[in-house]
Amino acid sequence: MRSSRALLIALAWLSGCQTDPVGTEGDALLLAALPLTGKFAPKGELHENAVRMGLQDLISAGIEEAYGGKIQALEVNSGDGKDVVEQAIRDIIEGPDGEKILGIISSTGDAHEGSARVAVEAGVPSFETSSGSGDDEFLDHSLYTEEQLSYLMSARALCNYEAVYTAQFIQSKHPNARVALLRGDQVHDKMHTAVIRSTLEANGFQGTIIESNDPALSEELDPGNRQDFELSYDALNAGGIEDELRTILADHQPDLVFFHLRGDGPNLRALQDLDRAAFDGTIATCGMARSSALIDPNENGLISSYLVGRDASLATSRFHFMMRGATPSARLDAFKAEYKGRFGLDADTFTPAVYDATVLWGLGVLAARSKDRADVLQGIITSSQGGEALSRDEMSSLIQRISAGEDVDYDGVFGAMDIREDRTVPGYYYVERVIEDGAGAYTYEKLDDPAPVAF
Repeated sequence: MRSSRALLIALAWLSGCQTDPVGTEGDALLLAALPLTGKFAPKGELHENAVRMGLQDLISAGIEEAYGGKIQALEVNSGDGKDVVEQAIRDIIEGPDGEKILGIISSTGDAHEGSARVAVEAGVPSFETSSGSGDDEFLDHSLYTEEQLSYLMSARALCNYEAVYTAQFIQSKHPNARVALLRGDQVHDKMHTAVIRSTLEANGFQGTIIESNDPALSEELDPGNRQDFELSYDALNAGGIEDELRTILADHQPDLVFFHLRGDGPNLRALQDLDRAAFDGTIATCGMARSSALIDPNENGLISSYLVGRDASLATSRFHFMMRGATPSARLDAFKAEYKGRFGLDADTFTPAVYDATVLWGLGVLAARSKDRADVLQGIITSSQGGEALSRDEMSSLIQRISAGEDVDYDGVFGAMDIREDRTVPGYYYVERVIEDGAGAYTYEKLDDPAPVAF
């Protein structure tokens, strides 16, 4: 029997904190798939607040009067896994009020995967806001038309561009290095190393991308993954990979190691084992959590000094994060301050993307003036590109002018909400390193070289 853990019991958020059963009053409903239980529940709470904030701002600015109906959001818990949330979303869309579902927002991987297939098959405009994966990592695009895939959009910086930026970092800062590309066996891991390899090759990298010559990888679908060094999650979660790393280092002598793994535990263990294996070069990664625990020597196995690179004559720190996030701006700062004032919590990196997706969905519904989902999708596109850009500071004007048929666009908090041909919006990418902050404490420092980029 399927779990009944509040998956089909959705909360309809009105302009205040009132709750209603599914679909009893709303004329246009946004389905929000959020991790309300499980390890990502704290993120789910932050993003739930962002949906509520977006709807409240739209309603306060007069969207319901302009639209001639109520807009609400329905909540689905993705904390029990992608298959369970997919069935829950299907049941809602196929239910008595399913025709009112005019959009989906998802946060984190299970919500993204659980909602995407339904969105494509039912033709529901859908925004992914935090996982970082492209939908081609879990959907076979050959099974769908371009029109069907057009319903899947992203409102935040995507990880494949982060991998491009990682390659640019390697080429600009380590142009002659011997580079080893290490990864796990998940599709998302493979995407990173394949993109880095192909970008370096296309840009004429003068260093060496080390080939593993591992016969076990000869059948990898992407040729760009056949010369990687594949790491075992079972080993990382058990005894570690120190011996394997020692063999790689002895046989290939890399100057720079890039690795991509999913999960805080495997990432920390990889760093600990690189230290134990006495790798004295540069380490680069992307996608792992930028946490205080990682650089706390009391929690990370005393590797903070190793991450700084004090024991080697390195030109910069040893360990470098490639990061993705919102474009820095006064608007972003103001949003974060207002968010904390409303909810008493600090917004995380992708909270602004959830807010932007909510607002853009509402404006798309208004622009469509229809309950046809294809019209809503076109309304979203029209409200994101090609016209005069207005921000959340001008919400009332946005609503009035869209209602009057003018070509105006929503300029987001996260950054430009200009939905491109690949169904993503531009992102902001940068590098951070670990530095000693005095008295045995450590912190992260954003680098100006290489310069942050937006693309």
